[in-house]
Amino acid sequence: MNEPVLKKAMDTLEFLSQDAEARRLYEDRQKYLHDKASMIEGALVEGEARD
Repeated sequence: MNEPVLKKAMDTLEFLSQDAEARRLYEDRQKYLHDKASMIEGALVEGEARD
């Protein structure tokens, strides 16, 4: 693999496939990041609606 990003993704996938606790932590973090991004987006939309 010549693409560093692809290699990192494959390494992460392999690691998460082996360890259920690591996978749970990863999924929890992804959910947190998604929720945070949604909250920020909602606040921006609400702020634009008030203008």
